[in-house]
Amino acid sequence: MVGHYNDIEDMLWTDSNGRSWRQTVANLRHRYCLLFLTSGILRCESLIQADLSDHLSFYLPQRDQDIHPMLLLIMQIPEGKVNNGRTLFGRATRHKLPQFCPVGALAMYLQCRFHVTREFNNFTIEDWCINSRWFDIKLLVDVDGISDRTQPMRSDGYSKHIKETLLKLGLPTNNLCHLGRKLGTKTLELLEEESESIRRMGQWNPSVFDNYYSTKLPIGSIRKLAGYISKSNIYYNTRTTVNPNDELLKSTPIGSFVYTALDGVLEQAQNHRGGYDTAIHFLRCLAELNKVFLQDAAALLCVKEERSNHFMFQNLAVLESQAFYDFKGQMASAIRHEVSPLDATIESVLPGVLEIQRTTHSMVEQLGGKVDRFHEAVHGAVHEATQSISEDVTRQLQGLCNHLKRCLDDKQMEGNRRRKLARCFRSIGELLDMAEFDGTESDGDTRHLQERTVAANDLFESEEKSLSAEPFEREDQGLSTEPNATSDTTVAISRTRASGSSTATSPNKRLAPKYHSLKEILDDWQDPNNGFLVLDKKYGRNWRKDWSDSQKTLFSRLSRIYSAVVKYIESNPDHNEALAELEEVFKKKRLSIRGMVRYFQAEGYIHVQKSRGRTKQQLSADDAIEV
Repeated sequence: MVGHYNDIEDMLWTDSNGRSWRQTVANLRHRYCLLFLTSGILRCESLIQADLSDHLSFYLPQRDQDIHPMLLLIMQIPEGKVNNGRTLFGRATRHKLPQFCPVGALAMYLQCRFHVTREFNNFTIEDWCINSRWFDIKLLVDVDGISDRTQPMRSDGYSKHIKETLLKLGLPTNNLCHLGRKLGTKTLELLEEESESIRRMGQWNPSVFDNYYSTKLPIGSIRKLAGYISKSNIYYNTRTTVNPNDELLKSTPIGSFVYTALDGVLEQAQNHRGGYDTAIHFLRCLAELNKVFLQDAAALLCVKEERSNHFMFQNLAVLESQAFYDFKGQMASAIRHEVSPLDATIESVLPGVLEIQRTTHSMVEQLGGKVDRFHEAVHGAVHEATQSISEDVTRQLQGLCNHLKRCLDDKQMEGNRRRKLARCFRSIGELLDMAEFDGTESDGDTRHLQERTVAANDLFESEEKSLSAEPFEREDQGLSTEPNATSDTTVAISRTRASGSSTATSPNKRLAPKYHSLKEILDDWQDPNNGFLVLDKKYGRNWRKDWSDSQKTLFSRLSRIYSAVVKYIESNPDHNEALAELEEVFKKKRLSIRGMVRYFQAEGYIHVQKSRGRTKQQLSADDAIEV
């Protein structure tokens, strides 16, 4: 059972993430009971009978080996199962891990309880000074607004919830009310605590402890006989050193009344020269719990981020404030850079060595920052130089295109020369599209672009020298003389064969390097002068017979997209609204051309054809062509 303590606590925390304040407060109450009963080795009846006024807190004198001061929470138990006229005590301090801290669990339970009940918000200083008005308020209450908060609850609620938790975890479910007392006892024995100390902690009769609670495993003796020596205990808890500011402290349900009440009662005690000790101790305890609540809530979010969606964190205004967010940042920094007990031991043996280590670490971090800044500067300079080179290459290519256009405008040039110059012009146009699309992507792309440019110039010069005469004519819709018109220029050429008969050849219209919207695709297809529909009707497939496989694949996909878009638009009465809806879909999904095809296939606007005998490798190769 001890090995499942973590699972039990985690299950209780999950259950406390309810849908209402009553459910959340009830399950936080159950979680506090288990943690406090385990840490204090107490009986459940002691908590059920306890009053709020039974609590006080104080700091123990700090020992030389302790790194941080230890807060001790004390609960008086005037009546119980084995009191026999004596007053027993429940004792606990803050756990090293916030999820197991009984003091933090009490603080969370009371904060949420007072947020709902507001039972002390209207208390005056006079009310606090009259014990009968608040002494009998119980520690464990229901926040349904009906129950009498001065009457003890039944233990059924706690035992039933613990039983459900253990059943979910597949653990034994006997003696539920004493689960925490047993867990605490066995945990101490497994941690090699002396039996007498455990008996004093649980306030047992010696025979009762030996017969019913002991594991009968003297772990300390076993370990020491095997050669292992226990180390001296050191109290070490970093989160207790991070203190919230006054504004944040007064923003909590407890903080909204406790500091004013404490100051007022202290003033009354000074005026009357004594008295009101119980009220002072209780209010000081509440003030300490208020600080513990903020510290443990922040630490819990640092070490257990998944608990940030808890009902308490989502519905307590103070936990959603900017002040708490800043405080959580301070807590995260403290936990991240906390000094371990081993470091404290080293510091006591070698004074100053840790300071030297921290200074060295700081210098390394500063050097790392300088290296990062240098890397960013170099990267920026390289990117700027690459962009400049790309722009320069693009200008040179455009200049070469202009030169080719002037040559093609020469009516006296032989046909074969014209044809080869036009072919060069088309290749350079593709290079310009590359430069516009990805010329600045990387150094490798830029070098490739420069190599292609040199090759295009060499091709032009070599073919210019070796051209043979052949008649050549240009149609009216020939090359545009605009420098930037190379991407969408349509060249229509009429060739005269050697026999003298002339036949008009189809134009060479190329696809856009990239489509940014469905409207651009529709415009390319529906252009009345130069659209794909017009060219297909006029020339059939001849106008695109020289395309590469990737261009043909892209055209096929664009054709299916165009048909699907038209089908979708015609199925809606408002065509513009239908097109706008599709544009919005692709804008959000950021789909490629292939992604658009798959979208329309999924929606049923494109028929999915069978493979017609192609292998999976061939189909995968087709899918690998990206736009």
